[in-house]
Amino acid sequence: MENPLLEAIEICGSQSALGERIGKGQYLISAWVRRYGCKVAPAFVIDVARATDWKVTPHRLRPDLYPHPMDGLPAHLRLHEADQNLLPAHGPECCASMTTLST
Repeated sequence: MENPLLEAIEICGSQSALGERIGKGQYLISAWVRRYGCKVAPAFVIDVARATDWKVTPHRLRPDLYPHPMDGLPAHLRLHEADQNLLPAHGPECCASMTTLST
């Protein structure tokens, strides 16, 4: 889905359900959608991401506030910069054709 707030609403099931998960009413979620162009208020970005079990990240919700893709994620979900360099550049399928040399 292209809009991260609408994706968060879908994951939670409804605007009301998302509101309940972050401890606010449906009216607040509706205001973000209708009045603020699907832009989550800064104070609630982490709460919305947590409500989706981090399927929608703070970076996706507000890249202006969380410019790095890992910003705002809990420590157990963040990769350190050094760890990112160990990941294959094109996914695991690029390694399938690699063979090891036997001695």
